[in-house]
Amino acid sequence: MGSSYAFDNAWQHAHQRLQSLEALADPGSTRHLQATGISDGWRCLEVGAGAGSIVRWMSEQVGPSGKVVATDINPRFLPQSEASPIEVHRHDITSDPLPEAAFDLAHIRMVLAHLPRREQALERMVSALSPGGWLVVEELDFSSVHPTPDNSSEDAERFRKVAQAHQMVVEQRGFDTFYGRRLLDDLRKQDLRDVETEGRATICTGGSPWALSWRFTCQQLWNEMVATEIIEPGDLDRVIEQLDDGRFSFMSQIIMSAWGRRAA
Repeated sequence: MGSSYAFDNAWQHAHQRLQSLEALADPGSTRHLQATGISDGWRCLEVGAGAGSIVRWMSEQVGPSGKVVATDINPRFLPQSEASPIEVHRHDITSDPLPEAAFDLAHIRMVLAHLPRREQALERMVSALSPGGWLVVEELDFSSVHPTPDNSSEDAERFRKVAQAHQMVVEQRGFDTFYGRRLLDDLRKQDLRDVETEGRATICTGGSPWALSWRFTCQQLWNEMVATEIIEPGDLDRVIEQLDDGRFSFMSQIIMSAWGRRAA
């Protein structure tokens, strides 16, 4: 994903951050993946596999007769076992090849928005699908991020500034904070069949998976967020504290899911 990728798996709390993302996203992801008909013997691809929860779920669905190929630019957290159908590869979807027509199902989540050549990455994944194979893509859209009305005006304004500083930092690194709304058009450009989308969002409280994800993000990008001068260091520290406080609440990003299948 290149040097602009904001969330390096080498960071000391990277595993916890990835696990918080899995906890908030997995229920919706597995629902969409299940709808493709995944079953025994399927060959699956998980790109940017993170901490591996979807990889493990896929392996349970396909059984010993199937195969799950898990890729990541830093696969340090991915499960590896000779007794399972899982294959782990260090792989960059923007530059490294994939086997042609090899998979019944391919999934990528919260990766494409970081990439400068998203269409090429999608093309590579579509080419890796067997005829009739499914592609499921999931990305965030930040348009819904707001504090809820039950917060004090001071807390709400502080969180708005944190969200603004975070957005500025990740956009400077090439991340598209509104890429979720572009998924439908981008999948249609790939000439996939049966293309559909769905968005899901929630009101989050401190200590929830969404809040933990925000906390880890703020901690990882603390220096850069303060450097924007949108928010003072003390205010950012206060928001990080509130993200552990069940009395604080905010609206999450929208997780947009899009799916389609390669022509048979």
